[in-house]
Amino acid sequence: MGIWSARIEEFFHSIAEGLIDPLFTPITSSMSGRQRLIQWGWVLVFLLSGCAVFTFFLNSGRIPFEIQDWPKEWQYYTILKQAVTEGIIPFHFSPTTITPDRFLALPETVLSPQIFLLMFLDQGGFVLFNTLFLYSIGFLGCVLIGIRYRLSPIIFGIMVLLFGFNGHIMTHLSIGHSMWLGYYFLPFFFILLFRLLENDQGRNWPIWMALVLFGIILQGSIHIFVWCGFFLILLWLFSKQHRSEIFYALVVGFFLSAFRLFPAGLQYGTSSHAFFPGYLSLTDAIRGLIADVSPYEAIIGRPSGWWELDMFIGLSGLAFILVFTVYPFVSKTQGVGVLRKYTLLFIPAGVFAILSFGYLYLPIQSLPIPLFSLERVPSRFMIMPIVMLIFMACISSQDWLMRRQWSLKERIVSVAFLIILGHDLLQHARMWRLENLARALPVPEWMLVEDIRIANYSDPIYTIVLGISIAITVGAIVVVLITLLTKWRGRKKLGTSV
Repeated sequence: MGIWSARIEEFFHSIAEGLIDPLFTPITSSMSGRQRLIQWGWVLVFLLSGCAVFTFFLNSGRIPFEIQDWPKEWQYYTILKQAVTEGIIPFHFSPTTITPDRFLALPETVLSPQIFLLMFLDQGGFVLFNTLFLYSIGFLGCVLIGIRYRLSPIIFGIMVLLFGFNGHIMTHLSIGHSMWLGYYFLPFFFILLFRLLENDQGRNWPIWMALVLFGIILQGSIHIFVWCGFFLILLWLFSKQHRSEIFYALVVGFFLSAFRLFPAGLQYGTSSHAFFPGYLSLTDAIRGLIADVSPYEAIIGRPSGWWELDMFIGLSGLAFILVFTVYPFVSKTQGVGVLRKYTLLFIPAGVFAILSFGYLYLPIQSLPIPLFSLERVPSRFMIMPIVMLIFMACISSQDWLMRRQWSLKERIVSVAFLIILGHDLLQHARMWRLENLARALPVPEWMLVEDIRIANYSDPIYTIVLGISIAITVGAIVVVLITLLTKWRGRKKLGTSV
């Protein structure tokens, strides 16, 4: 009996090792076909599971457009649907009591090519498709980080959960900030910054960074565009070695985005916006990271809604980030130098974190700097250092993982940690899904305008600015394409001659 029990134990032990070992092996390692299948199956499961979560979260596209900020989104998508269906350029729209009527001067509307799907989809269906599409873009960015830094599937899973489903993106999407979906371009933004500080940026680095900024602004994610630009400006101030690359990236990104920035600057350049304080204390910021506040408590006793403070990653996520971003700097034996090459990034990240408190950003918001006045809720800044630390912690934890031998029990505990982290994040998402939000929040001050339509009229200054800015953007796109094509042909000829 003892022999049989030992054999059974050995049999299940070998099965467990066969299934779990690939999860702790870097994706780029050489391994058997079965192990490779397990690894990429794991990646595919995360992609499909994420799509399923967002489908559930957005009520399968049945959006309650009458709640919170969704009436404004409904107007935007209705105008875009009319534009692509009838072939009309939406210079102006009417009636609107929420925003200015210069539609192409609104920097928070989607003007990316996927809007042509509105010819076949209703507004809610498009919101769902666009969310799944941009989540997939962000997932691809995470895959690129995983491949470059040889992350194992277990660490990759932690990264996808913390980046893709934290409280910031989920609550903003819930209350009707679909323009926030440009957030899913941030993996590309940070991997380019990591490469820059690793001195592995390549000659095309400014162009690739500019294209990331262009991709963000196309989604109407003006806030995230401003944050990325501000982050690069701060890095430019303190990085003497890489100033030229950062400068060219900002210039090219500015010209590519001119068709959105110039009209928005005309409309909002001198506008004043009500300012809301950021985190009122360090305790408030920590609560934003670990407190699972429901929509029913979102607007009670606060100057702004809880979604402006929510960065939920859970206690397990916070512990993971702290351990693997602090440890490499204090350890004398393990992880030395893993993150130290990125030390310079802590300066702009620190500035962002500081400005997210109270009224510290108010003096900057009051300056006559176009578009910077749009940033009226500084607590939002905190997501930039949080996302940066998520990626850094995953790189650091993989280095630590590779420096020691893990027993089967330790690996099972690590998988359990991933499950707990996923449970916490998905429970938070379930609590903020649209169906629950509709029950929790009162009807907003503005109502859904049913007869919204394109209503163009003569507006010479706006039309001239729009025409000039579009010409600049088209010219910049042509120059970028020619530059990339020329360098690609030169590299191909060099390879042929060699």
